[in-house]
Amino acid sequence: MSRWYRTHVGLVTDAKLGEVALIAECSRAVVIAAWRGILESAASVNDSGRYDTAPRRVAAILAEPVSKIEAIFSAFTDLGMVEGDKVTAWARRQFESDSSTERSRKHRDAKRSGELLRGHSVETSVQRDETAVQRCATVPYTETDTEYNPPPPSSEATREREGFEQFWQAMPSPDPTAKAVAQAAFARLDAAEQAQAIAAAGRYASAFVAKPTTRPISPARFLRERCFEGYGPPAASAGVASVFVRLETPQWRAWQAYRGRPIPLNREGTGWHFPTEWPPEAERGHRLAG
Repeated sequence: MSRWYRTHVGLVTDAKLGEVALIAECSRAVVIAAWRGILESAASVNDSGRYDTAPRRVAAILAEPVSKIEAIFSAFTDLGMVEGDKVTAWARRQFESDSSTERSRKHRDAKRSGELLRGHSVETSVQRDETAVQRCATVPYTETDTEYNPPPPSSEATREREGFEQFWQAMPSPDPTAKAVAQAAFARLDAAEQAQAIAAAGRYASAFVAKPTTRPISPARFLRERCFEGYGPPAASAGVASVFVRLETPQWRAWQAYRGRPIPLNREGTGWHFPTEWPPEAERGHRLAG
């Protein structure tokens, strides 16, 4: 008989699966199918979330390129959905009480003990209750079962959700179909960066309205490429001058080396704004040389 496992509402729209599709450059449908393949393997192995399937096997089942499925498996690991050969959230999503085998064994033991003590007496009300539990052993739980009611969202989760909605509403003309990807990118920022992104979204929207020469930056890219760093508070309040550095100048290359990651460009693609002309170390050396 095939084993069954628990799946929950929200799998198809899960933001992490959308992020995996973005990273692996494939459709969400392929990501969902690959994830279901891992879950089915874990249910079949029945060892606390351990699975024994591999990218090549899943690629053969789905008739997809092996490299594509390998990229999907790698993204699952990067996002913490799997660790080694185990599904990380298996214990939280699947419950031991889902197995009727254990409940049946306990029922038989209790019934056997009762028969020995009472000499096969007529079933008591307790025995009848246990029999009823046995008959319903394989019935899945309902949303009203208090044993499985999910805990209320934490204040941190509520803060993050409300913060993302504030950021999303501030961005100019966001695409509703890309909201899940943007939310996943927002969740990967720490609390200080999220607050910075929220404040920068309003300033970016104002700048875009004043000069709408191109399509707006998507919210996901605005977060992923850290474009919000270029829309800080006005220079007067920060006490420093905002300096525009042109692309491929010595100052630009110095900022690239200092940040160690790609720097976003302005709408015209000619450069970006920085707090100073040179990054801190280069600025000090530049002053000494002068």
